[in-house]
Amino acid sequence: DGSVTIPEVLRPYMGGVDVIKP
Repeated sequence: DGSVTIPEVLRPYMGGVDVIKP
């Protein structure tokens, strides 16, 4: 579906998000 799941260890660097949806 185009969404990207962020590994838990990287979530703090991604602003706390766990899934990126286009």
